[in-house]
Amino acid sequence: MPGRRMKIPYEGELCDAEEVRIESMEEGVNSYRLDDGSVIKARNVFVEVVRLLDRYDKDGQPVYVVKSQNIVSVSAPEELRRPV
Repeated sequence: MPGRRMKIPYEGELCDAEEVRIESMEEGVNSYRLDDGSVIKARNVFVEVVRLLDRYDKDGQPVYVVKSQNIVSVSAPEELRRPV
């Protein structure tokens, strides 16, 4: 089912675009251990996806523009924390 249509800027011009419904399949968390002992966990959550109409990349794939939010948490060792 087609979503709402809009014009969005892409490569210096306004392009026709159509909102695409999002269905979450899997949302993973990336975990990183830093040299100072801290662990940062992050995940990216899509908020909105639009497909540019009549725009394709060099491999012929349609071009999508994604609005997303980064969710980040930090767990630092005691010696790096400020007293609360």
